[in-house]
Amino acid sequence: MEAIRTRDLDVIMLGYDEPNLTDNFNHLKEQVPDAILVQGVKGFDAAHKAAADAARTERFILVDGDSLVYSKFWNLALRVPTTY
Repeated sequence: MEAIRTRDLDVIMLGYDEPNLTDNFNHLKEQVPDAILVQGVKGFDAAHKAAADAARTERFILVDGDSLVYSKFWNLALRVPTTY
């Protein structure tokens, strides 16, 4: 298994109509300045496909619009299989 650092992946926040989306995205941008916001896509499947289309890396971190991410998360390494 290889290890991928969370800070090396694209970070995408997926939002629809969360009342705190702007505040949560601003909080995320303080930690990850190049985070991407995908907003207003109708349908669970379509929204996740839009997030995948917005990603520039093969794998990415998806953050729900009503969530905050602890800053320690960006120091993690994820073990991922090299084959499927």
